[in-house]
Amino acid sequence: MIVVVEGPTAAGKSTWVGAHAGRGRVPEETVAAPDPASSDAELAVYWTELSCRRWRNALRMETSNGFAVCDGDPFKLHYSYGLLRLGHVTVERFAAEVAAARSAIAGSRLGVADLVLCSIPSQSTLARHRDDDVGRRRRNFALHRQLAGPLEEW
Repeated sequence: MIVVVEGPTAAGKSTWVGAHAGRGRVPEETVAAPDPASSDAELAVYWTELSCRRWRNALRMETSNGFAVCDGDPFKLHYSYGLLRLGHVTVERFAAEVAAARSAIAGSRLGVADLVLCSIPSQSTLARHRDDDVGRRRRNFALHRQLAGPLEEW
């Protein structure tokens, strides 16, 4: 079983996964930002390949332990959807990401979790969690907290 814990930044995903996932926790990766001059198609491939790598890690963890718990969904198309709804990416960019995700799923390189747990706290709770967690930077917090509404739609 692959479980995904999802929500906006500072929703408590990492705290929940740390408390409940045990040996099934899929390690998070640090990634470099893509080249800002990249085309929509190049960005779609970049982000989809990252999603595929996270999915492979989840599958390996599931094989080893019988279950895997991901802090954030490897199938992260909801993020692009949220950026589209907020006007931060174009329809063409979102369409490129949908096409890349479909291709990866068709090629069995990306999949959908067995269970998705999603928490969308209030904006004041998100701000309080951010302020209380001095160990994390949470860059782009203002944008990421706005993604709560589109995530709920998704």
